[in-house]
Amino acid sequence: MNNSNSKRKFINADDELTKFLIIILRQLQNVDQITVSVPARFTVAYQNVTALKGATAVLDCTAEGDKPVSITWFNNGHQLDRKLYSNITLKEEESGNGTFSRLTIWDLQREHTTTFECVASNKYGSDQMEVKLTVQEPPEPPINVHVNNFTSRSVKLSWEEPYNGNSAITSYIIQYKNVSVPWSLDVPHIEVDRLQQVASLSDLMPAHVYHIRVLAVNDIGSSNYSNILTVTTMEEVPEAPPRDVRVKMKDSETLLVSWKKLPEHCRSNWNWNTTTHCPAHSHSNICPFILCVHVPIYVLENPGWNLLINGKNSLDQNNHLDKQCVTYEIDLKKINLLQMYQEQDAQQQSQQRKMNCSAKNVTQTEV
Repeated sequence: MNNSNSKRKFINADDELTKFLIIILRQLQNVDQITVSVPARFTVAYQNVTALKGATAVLDCTAEGDKPVSITWFNNGHQLDRKLYSNITLKEEESGNGTFSRLTIWDLQREHTTTFECVASNKYGSDQMEVKLTVQEPPEPPINVHVNNFTSRSVKLSWEEPYNGNSAITSYIIQYKNVSVPWSLDVPHIEVDRLQQVASLSDLMPAHVYHIRVLAVNDIGSSNYSNILTVTTMEEVPEAPPRDVRVKMKDSETLLVSWKKLPEHCRSNWNWNTTTHCPAHSHSNICPFILCVHVPIYVLENPGWNLLINGKNSLDQNNHLDKQCVTYEIDLKKINLLQMYQEQDAQQQSQQRKMNCSAKNVTQTEV
C-alpha cells in the first residue's frame, strides 16, 4: 500500500459495536492506520458500600480510558478536600487500562452515611459514578413507651419506632418484673414482630408494682432499654378467707383477734365497706394483701370508740385501716362485748314482754 495515498482516521471507541465497525472499515477502505481514542469511563454507574459504626470503609473507583485519566471525589456537590478531614486518606494510581482511586474512611460515625461522586476525565471525555456509603449500628431504644390500659392481671403498652441504625428492626423485646426483683436476674420477657408496636403482658398478680422496659433489635444488635415504666395492677377480691382465726378475751374490755397471712397465691387487696371495715387504700409496695376486720357499724359512728391494732389507733378520719400484713391484735376499747350481747338480749326480751302484754290487754278488752 502506497503511503502517499494512505488515509488516517480518528474514531472514538466507546463500545463493542464501534470496535466491530473499525474492523470492517479496515477491510473495506484504503486505510493503513486507525487511531482509536477511548474517553474516560466507568464500567458501573453505582456502588453501595456498608460498614459498621466505628469500623473502616474502603471506597474504590476504577476508570478506563486513554491515559492520563484523573479521578476527583465529590460529596454533596463539593470537591472532597482530604486536608479538611482527619480520618480519611486518598490513594490514586494507574491501572492496566486506566486509573484506580481509593477513598479510606476510618472510625465511622452515623454522620458519615452519605453519597460520594467519582468523576473520571481525560482529554477525550468524562464519566461519573456514585458510591453510597451506609454506616450501620444497633437501633436506638423505642420512644414514647407508655401504658394504654391495665387490669388486675394484665398490662397493655405501646411505643413508637426509633432510629433503626440503617438496618431494619427485626423485633422488640419487652422485659417486666416485680419492683422488688433486680434486673440482673432472669426476668420474664416477651418478643414481638417488628411490625408490632404494641404488646400485652398477662398472668400478672393483682395489686403488685411492676417495672417494664422495651428494647429494639436489628441484624447488627440490640438497642439500650427504654425508660422504665412503673405500673401497679388493679386489686381483686381475695381468693380465700383468713386462716387460723382465733379470738380470746384479753381483759374485761378487750377482745383479742388474730389470724395468719393468706397463702401467696391468694393474696390481694380490696376496698373497705363501712360495715365490714376492709382496707380502702392499697400499699402494695409494702404488702399486697390485708385482711378484713368486722366491726359493728355503731361502734365506728359513735365518737370516742377506737379500733386498736398492735396498741395503736388504726382508724383515720375516714375510718380506714392502713397496716402491713402481720398478725394483728385488735382491741375494741370502751365496749364490753359480753355486756353488749347481754344488753341486746335484754332489749329483745323486754320488747317481747311488751308485745305479750299488749296482746293480753287487747284480748281482755274484747271480752
